[in-house]
Amino acid sequence: MHDSLTKELKRILYWIKPEICFVCNRCVSGCPVAEVHSEYRPNKIVKLAYLGFIDELIQSGIIWYCTQCLKCSERCPMDVHPASVIVALRNIASKKKLPPEAWIKMAKNIYVYGRITPEMGVVSKDRKLIKREDLNLRTPVVSKELIRRLYDETLFPINLGD
Repeated sequence: MHDSLTKELKRILYWIKPEICFVCNRCVSGCPVAEVHSEYRPNKIVKLAYLGFIDELIQSGIIWYCTQCLKCSERCPMDVHPASVIVALRNIASKKKLPPEAWIKMAKNIYVYGRITPEMGVVSKDRKLIKREDLNLRTPVVSKELIRRLYDETLFPINLGD
């Protein structure tokens, strides 16, 4: 157990009481990830975090499986909020520079383009690039300034560059 990480998690999740989880498995029964990954259990993540196994959780990579659908938190009869515990663990992992490379790439894309992936076109059968405007599709307006300000204000832990 790493005491400073446990304190960090408790500081972030001061309002959650993971010790009241009685492993009813309602969070698991509603979890789409648990359906495809037998080792993924939101209640197990909560218990391990509560017991101080923060390093093990953030190094295992299992916290990155969560889709943040929030079904686990909605179904929990004790209001433990497993999804919030997972987000807190991801924040700690990010501060320690441990997120998967794909997450870092998505974060950089959001910072640079205002979306997870740059705007792309479609290649037609005759190999012509067709863009959104060619198909009369509206290009979503994204405030890159707002996104960058949010990243800066929240002290987003990944070095994003420009």
